Amino acid sequence: MKSISKLISNLITIAYGVICMPLLILMAIIFPIMVTSDAFKIISSGYTVTGDYISLL
Repeated sequence: MKSISKLISNLITIAYGVICMPLLILMAIIFPIMVTSDAFKIISSGYTVTGDYISLL
């Protein structure tokens, strides 16, 4: 019984590593790039933000 539960836990760990980790790595790489490009678009458009709005964030 102990070896079966160990096998099941190993399969769950491998499945998590194969499915979730690449998605998390892609998100960690792509999201900052998207946010930076959006920030440059906002800055180049001349949009201004008040201090009250920044303090709200």
